[in-house]
Amino acid sequence: MSQLAKTETTQNRPTRWSAPSLDARLSELLGGYTTMSSARVVGPKTAADLQAFVEASEDYPMPARPDVEAMLGLLASIKRRRQGSDAEASAQIELYWHGLKDVALDDLRHAYDVLLKGSPWFPDVSEIRKAAAGGPVSRHLRNVVAAKMLIRKHREEWREPVQRATPEQVAQVKAMMGEGKGA
Repeated sequence: MSQLAKTETTQNRPTRWSAPSLDARLSELLGGYTTMSSARVVGPKTAADLQAFVEASEDYPMPARPDVEAMLGLLASIKRRRQGSDAEASAQIELYWHGLKDVALDDLRHAYDVLLKGSPWFPDVSEIRKAAAGGPVSRHLRNVVAAKMLIRKHREEWREPVQRATPEQVAQVKAMMGEGKGA
């Protein structure tokens, strides 16, 4: 077998990254976000909660080359793929690393799980990236972007609610208008 299957395990790395938790109200708000123009303007309390969520978002681990090599090696050991020389395998690992090094580690783990259960064929970089897009970091980053857009919309469009007139005030205005007509 080529070099893809001959990989070493990586050194100790963070086990799993987890996103800051969202209460049901914010989760529903961010989950329903589609575009800035269709989003509602949030109030000051919600904007403050969204800002706290954005600020609580920690960095997520990025893969090291051995992480990518280990996942590719495991996939290569069970997926059908074209056989090639060791030189081709080395070049292929380099291409995979170049194409995947900007994908968060937990999203790569998610992609590995998805691809393991999917097609019997060894995936190319685009298939791995597509599977990784459903990972926990990608979902979280979509929520962070939505939160930032809602905060921006709040800053640009929020206006304090106008105090409504009481029935007595309405009667007073009507009386004043009636007096003005007769003059």
